[in-house]
Amino acid sequence: MAEVGRGLVDAIKRRRIDIAVILAWSVAVALVIINTYNIFYTESFLAQRQIAYLSYTGPTFTEIDLLLLAAISFFAGIVLTDVKSIIYGFFTNILLSFTLASAYVFTYIWVVLEYQRALSQIPFGWEDAAFLAMVNVFRFIFPMGILFCFLGITIGIFIRGLR
Repeated sequence: MAEVGRGLVDAIKRRRIDIAVILAWSVAVALVIINTYNIFYTESFLAQRQIAYLSYTGPTFTEIDLLLLAAISFFAGIVLTDVKSIIYGFFTNILLSFTLASAYVFTYIWVVLEYQRALSQIPFGWEDAAFLAMVNVFRFIFPMGILFCFLGITIGIFIRGLR
């Protein structure tokens, strides 16, 4: 009976490690998105002065950012313990990093770009800022962010399998 309890405690410890890795992975991806977004809005004169979302030249990942996403996902693929954690962790990573980055971008649009002055005059104007934030972050995540995260975690799984 004690052996069954010990196995359960070990399984819970492994899940705790998986949860911590998935959370750290999601925060790291969100921070890469936030950093790229901040660099775009501090360097682009037009983006600073006029609009929060440029349909023709919005913020996107650079090659270094994509390699960083692949490296972060690679290390997550090495550390995660089983296939179920990897699959659910990948989708959780995408959803959680999208949510965290969207919350930051919404705050940036509302406070730093001072859209609260214009959008607070109309009913539910904050929804427009939230939509702009989600569109900006969606441009990051789909398709290149998802592709490089998947590529990194796949390589991590294969490297872990070779050990």
